[in-house]
Amino acid sequence: MVASGVAACQDVVNASYGKLLPSSSSSPALSVEFCPLANVSRCPVSENNEQFVVVIYNPIAHDVDYTARVPVSGRGYTVLDSDLKPVTAQVVPLPVFTLIVPEFGGSKAVGDLVFRTRLPALGFTTFFVKKSSDNSQTESYISILSGKDVTIKNEYLSLTFGGETGLLTGLTNLEKSLNIELSNSLLYYKSCDGDNRGGDRQASGAYIFRPNGSSPIPIGLEPKTSIVQGSEVQEVRQIFSDWASQVVRLTKGARYVEIEWTIGPVPVDDHIGKEVISRFTSNLNSNKTFYTDANGREVLKRVRDYRPTWTFKQTEPVAGNYYPVNSRIFIRDMEKNAQLTVLTDRSQGGGSIADGQIELMTHRRMLHDDSLGVGEALNEPGLDGRGLIVRGKYYIFLDTIESSARLHRDMAQSLYMAPSVAFIKSDLAPASYSKSYKTKWSGLKGSLPANVHLLTLEQWHSGKFLVRFEHYYEKNDDRERSEIAEVKLKDLFAPFNIVSVEEQTLGANKPLAGATRLQWNVEDYGRTKRDMSSFVKPVDPQDLVVELKPMQIRTFHVTVNE
Repeated sequence: MVASGVAACQDVVNASYGKLLPSSSSSPALSVEFCPLANVSRCPVSENNEQFVVVIYNPIAHDVDYTARVPVSGRGYTVLDSDLKPVTAQVVPLPVFTLIVPEFGGSKAVGDLVFRTRLPALGFTTFFVKKSSDNSQTESYISILSGKDVTIKNEYLSLTFGGETGLLTGLTNLEKSLNIELSNSLLYYKSCDGDNRGGDRQASGAYIFRPNGSSPIPIGLEPKTSIVQGSEVQEVRQIFSDWASQVVRLTKGARYVEIEWTIGPVPVDDHIGKEVISRFTSNLNSNKTFYTDANGREVLKRVRDYRPTWTFKQTEPVAGNYYPVNSRIFIRDMEKNAQLTVLTDRSQGGGSIADGQIELMTHRRMLHDDSLGVGEALNEPGLDGRGLIVRGKYYIFLDTIESSARLHRDMAQSLYMAPSVAFIKSDLAPASYSKSYKTKWSGLKGSLPANVHLLTLEQWHSGKFLVRFEHYYEKNDDRERSEIAEVKLKDLFAPFNIVSVEEQTLGANKPLAGATRLQWNVEDYGRTKRDMSSFVKPVDPQDLVVELKPMQIRTFHVTVNE
């Protein structure tokens, strides 16, 4: 169902490119293709063609820094940007644990072509890629950890790995001279078996996380470790076992560390279910406190073994301290003025079971049903019947407390609204292509304020659009970006101008002016107002300026002329 939805969306995007790309009506139609398996380095267009075009669309209404990774079958390539200027690129050889992923089967790729760019707001840019016999400009260098500590760094961060263990031992923010001890390891909890008749007989399953014990088992104490270095990215590759591995990646210009983990097939030959976690252990004094997000927006404070509204008796020391992590989890050390933040690429369970620690659930495979509705054990066979292999990413930030919100708010937005990468098979020379097709385009005349997100832009009726704007910072997140924001609707969009607006309720099913709400007596405030429009500053029909308070979403029907 999800795959069908994605395919339908790709048809819509393809149709949109059919209108946006041609410079004139005489330009021949282009066939735009997508690579849904690019995360396992499989993409027929880029693998099977000597030259091809990459079009990257940014759905966010701000310019965005982006690192592209394109599966390729050669070692040398040239890359030109939309202005036909050379782009620095690197071919990163594929790790061995990618080659054994069943979905990779049939791929000709030997590496990923990596290059960095800045994408225009709500628009696309184009790159021309051509295979070259000269690989000196894109080459990567591989070495094996040889007993000495290894440090990799870019302009902003430095990572140290122990020469004896191959494990991460420290992280430094070079800008702020902020250094912490930090390790990362893969472990698993044994799943609790039971007949689900209550209490200690409850089994772990699809709806219940219930480990058999509070001490997880390490998946290899000394991983096989290799280092890949080049012009754009440095990687430390760690193989913990034949079913658990990861890449610790530091990209040029990035203020974050990227960890790409690959877990599975989780073995159950011993007839024991396993719940696999990634654990970060630091020397930060988090004082039993950690923070998780709620649906990618507001951040909630969590305190281990505590609930703020009732006297809490902990009976599940691990599961009782796990919470939904939709996009981020972080811990703070108030004395050091340090915050360690981990962003996820999907919703996961996570917690802080000990001070200075963050752990996140990566994969689960169990042999018993929890009797809560699924009717079967959480034991997915995967493509080859041996068990499901899961791949995901974490993004780690280390910064001062007051500076961290700006990093994780913007990055979370970029991950949730990730750029869309499309491919075009074309034998045209880049100069000829540029004469017939647009190579760069933006739907905006200028970016929105840095703390505002264009949440919805949908054609409603003829000459009308549904538009939502969201202030995605909380009140005390950031000294500057937590302030009230103003969006000037006049001359905002490139294809049309907004001439009038009518504010709606959040669901866009009723004008805000006619909406009412229940009234309540609120301590230190008084009685709430019944008229919902009194909660917002009206939009002046002449100025067309929208005011947004922290975390506020405002919805409008807008009338446009082209």
